[in-house]
Amino acid sequence: MRCVVLVLLALAACAPEPSGLTPEEAYAAAERAIREHDAETAHALLAEAAAQDHLPSLLRLMQGYERGLVVPGEFDGTLPVTLPLDRWPGQSLVTGFRAVRATSRGVRAGDPVARSHHAIQLALDGDPAHRAQAERIYRDLRDAAAPPYEVIQLAALLGHDADRERLTRQSAAGGHPRGCADLLFFVEPSDRSTTAGLAAHLDRALACSPDGPAADHARQSVETLGAERARGNAAAAVALDSLRLLGVFERHPGLEQTLATLPRS
Repeated sequence: MRCVVLVLLALAACAPEPSGLTPEEAYAAAERAIREHDAETAHALLAEAAAQDHLPSLLRLMQGYERGLVVPGEFDGTLPVTLPLDRWPGQSLVTGFRAVRATSRGVRAGDPVARSHHAIQLALDGDPAHRAQAERIYRDLRDAAAPPYEVIQLAALLGHDADRERLTRQSAAGGHPRGCADLLFFVEPSDRSTTAGLAAHLDRALACSPDGPAADHARQSVETLGAERARGNAAAAVALDSLRLLGVFERHPGLEQTLATLPRS
C-alpha cells in the first residue's frame, strides 16, 4: 500500500500545471500543438480536457494511445505524420471505456456531438438496422439550427454529398476551423495558379478562421515563398512583392510577422 501511495504522489508531482482553459479551448490548443508536432503539449492538454469528460478529447486520446496522434497531411499532398504518445499498459482501453461512457451519457442528454459520434459508429459497423438508426440520427442533427462539424463526417459516411457540401458551407460560415479548410480545399477550392488567386485564397483562409488548418496553410504558403526567395528564386521574390502590392500583408499582419522571421538571402 505504501508503494502505491508513493507512486501516486510521484505521478501527481509530475503532472503539468493546469492550463486554465476550458475543455473546448484546451482541445483547440491541443490540435494546434499536434499540427506543430508538439506531442508533449498536445498530450497534456488533451488529458486535462479528457479529465473533465470532454468527448472529442477522450476520442483523440484513445486514438493517440492506440496508434499515435495523427497530424493530417497538408493540402499540397504531404503525407500524414504520426506522433507517438507515452502511455502505460492498458491506458487506451481505459480511455476507450471512458469515451464510451461519456458518449452514452451525452446521447442520453441529447448532446449533438455525442449523438454524432454514436451515429458514426452505427454507420461503420455494417449492420443494416444500425445504419438505418444512424440515418435517423443524421436527419435529426442535419436539420438542427447549428449542427456540429461531426455531422459533415456522418453525411460523407452515409453518402449524402449534397448535404455534405451545404453543411460544410454552414460550418465554415460559423468559423469552424475544419469547416473552413474543407470549404477552401474541397468544396470551393481557390485557384492559386496566379498571384492574384493566391492573394484571394489567403484572404479567404484567414477571414474564415484565424486558426486551424486553412490558416496554417496560409502561413506555410508565405513561409515557402520566403524560403524560396532566400535560395535565390526570383519568381518567389516577385510573388511576395506582388502580394505586398495587393495589400495582403497590410490586411494580415500575422503574415507580415511570419515573413519577417525568414532570411532574405
